Amino acid sequence: MPRRLLVIGLDAAESSLIERWTADGTLPVLAALRRAGTYGRLASTADWFVGSTWMSFYSGLNPAETGGYHNIVWRPDRMDHGRPDEDMVSIEPFWRPLSRQGPRVIAFDVPMTQTPRPFNGIEINGWANNDLIGPIGSWPPDVFGRVGGDVRRPPFFVENYRLQTVDELLELRDGELVTCRAVTAAASALLQREPWDLALVCLQAAHIVGHKLWDDGGVAGAVPADRRDAFDGALRSTYVACDTAVGRLVEAAGGDVDVLVIALHGMGPNLSRTDLLGDLLRRIAGATSGPSAGRERLARVLRRLLPHELRYNIKRRMPFRLQDRLTVFWRVGAPDWSRTRAFPVFADLTAYVRLNLEGREAQGCVDPADRVSILDDIAEALGDFRDADTGEPILGEARRTEEIYPKGLRHAWLPDLILRWSDQPAARHRAIVSSRYGDIAWPTPGRHPTGRSGNHRPDGFLIAGPGIAERIDPSGGHIVDLAPTIWELMGRAPPPGYSGRSLVRAQREPALS
Repeated sequence: MPRRLLVIGLDAAESSLIERWTADGTLPVLAALRRAGTYGRLASTADWFVGSTWMSFYSGLNPAETGGYHNIVWRPDRMDHGRPDEDMVSIEPFWRPLSRQGPRVIAFDVPMTQTPRPFNGIEINGWANNDLIGPIGSWPPDVFGRVGGDVRRPPFFVENYRLQTVDELLELRDGELVTCRAVTAAASALLQREPWDLALVCLQAAHIVGHKLWDDGGVAGAVPADRRDAFDGALRSTYVACDTAVGRLVEAAGGDVDVLVIALHGMGPNLSRTDLLGDLLRRIAGATSGPSAGRERLARVLRRLLPHELRYNIKRRMPFRLQDRLTVFWRVGAPDWSRTRAFPVFADLTAYVRLNLEGREAQGCVDPADRVSILDDIAEALGDFRDADTGEPILGEARRTEEIYPKGLRHAWLPDLILRWSDQPAARHRAIVSSRYGDIAWPTPGRHPTGRSGNHRPDGFLIAGPGIAERIDPSGGHIVDLAPTIWELMGRAPPPGYSGRSLVRAQREPALS
């Protein structure tokens, strides 16, 4: 019989920092696991679809199969954006069918999962995790109450998309450390009290703090000299807290347990110019007629007249569906579909362009025969936009989706064109210029207008503890390999249909004498 398996997810923990800080002693728990076990980087679906990682992890499928590439996706049947509900992404997380074969499972706050259903175990969704695609819930329904009785539920954080002061950002870091400790305490209580064979616990602190405190590109004004050390050490202190949490979870799990620590993507300087995509598309003659001038003027006027804090406070009190509609309105606009040929799909790093295609979109106006030529024209035109001071193109690469994923059950849900930006931090811009389409002033020169100084990188990683290290070969691994790997570590054959392969080494035949 296999031993119990504890899987700890460090959401968006950067592999290069893990490697540096396990080598120099900053992260002693992870360092000990790495020394006694095995470590390897993992390729990720975040390479092109940064919001797809958790859905691809728990389904074992790539985005063309799941249709899930972000927490807010385009719905062509509705001509609207929304969360990928169960009508769209009807895929069970792997631990639910696995539990039906006998192993009892605890799944604590795995991001981007649908509402928990009855199964052999305990599942908690949204206790302290705001990366949701479905309502907050649990199975059994009373688990929230049991957990809350032991540990006070931390404040629910909604990201503030603006430049913030150093004090505000350090307060955010402190809040994430409180959340990390609360999740660790609550999950530890379940690990100690409940029977289980497989447990998955996810910590999001490195994700949120990485976005907001990667560097000073999200700071309003200068960093005061007396706050510089605290600011520069904020990210490191967050990783130290995560390292401590891993140690406490392993201790709570008790003996006779194997440990797997994973991250599905990483973090680095923010390269995103995605918020400008709508303006870029409108400037490209022939590519799109864009939103109607009246609607676009209305969006600009409202953004200017309503202070950001007021918009933020109004939005956070709304139901998720209304929050999403308002978010999309501020960042994408409200197109006039009778005139719009191409439009930006909601995104926050790599940018997505979709055509208003006849026969696919409910109000399509583009002949499918023209699809490839229009997309090629858009990609070529976007290549003309450059940094005003360096002359470097802002676009790194443009790919049609079928070049990345040639086929898939839900291929039609994906954008048509994916834009990877230049590898220079976007906050450095003063303006973006084009000899053909005119100039665009960067809203916050030297800073990123979203307040995100950091954004995702495609490398994930895996640390397999000593009990299973000799069985795991992470070389050439991918995050879609993790689901079949966990099936095998639990002594079960992975079901057919996964995009990935198990990283468990094949049983070798004994040598012939």
